[in-house]
Amino acid sequence: MEIIIENAGMETDEFHAIAGGETGEALRKTAKNYLGSQNVTEHQLEELRMAGGEEYEALRRDMTQHALSVVNVPKDAAISLDIAFQGGAKS
Repeated sequence: MEIIIENAGMETDEFHAIAGGETGEALRKTAKNYLGSQNVTEHQLEELRMAGGEEYEALRRDMTQHALSVVNVPKDAAISLDIAFQGGAKS
């Protein structure tokens, strides 16, 4: 399982500076820690993603907001986080 940082409207250079550097690594690590704190297994996450719907989207929003807050990235930054399975390939 990997955490993918998605550009949701940020300037390309600014996005790459955040996503590609230490801040991006910190966002990914914090997001994984958040998922672990939710007591949900990777299998359960994958099932949620496959089912789609509001529960998965709410988890993504909460994970993104938590990571942005902990890493001190502005909460209104045009970044979203997603979960990728199977070696980082989005399904």
